[in-house]
Amino acid sequence: MGYRIVHGHSEPEGSERDQVVASLTESPARIAPKYFYDELGCALYGAICRLPEYYPTRTELALFSEYRAEIAEAAGSGCQFVDLGAGDCCKAEGWLSFVNPCRYIAVDIAAPVLERALARMAPDFVDLEMVGVVTDFSRRLVLDGVLDMRPVTFF
Repeated sequence: MGYRIVHGHSEPEGSERDQVVASLTESPARIAPKYFYDELGCALYGAICRLPEYYPTRTELALFSEYRAEIAEAAGSGCQFVDLGAGDCCKAEGWLSFVNPCRYIAVDIAAPVLERALARMAPDFVDLEMVGVVTDFSRRLVLDGVLDMRPVTFF
């Protein structure tokens, strides 16, 4: 079945630029983390997740491993599986055979990383419709035209 990429709704470019300039001129200056998720930023985040000091990834994997069957049963099967902040899709990939979704929707701001992940996964999930939604959902999540009336599980 392959995959497709959809570019979601975002704020008008001028509005985004104005927000960045305003944030950088505050005292202290700041910038939203979403601007760091380019190719290098995604690679750095992946490296951070593998550091011994970064416990959230290991803790989450341990919880998923121990309670996977119970979580999968509670989530149900046959749903549209929406993976928020999907990145390289590795976390959700481990769940697909347990929840048997009718559709996998990977949502992330980093288009190249998302496209590579879906291209990598597509041969292993030939009967699963996969959609990558490239969007910034820090303010709102718009999935018009992506979701249908079937049940949805947000991951």
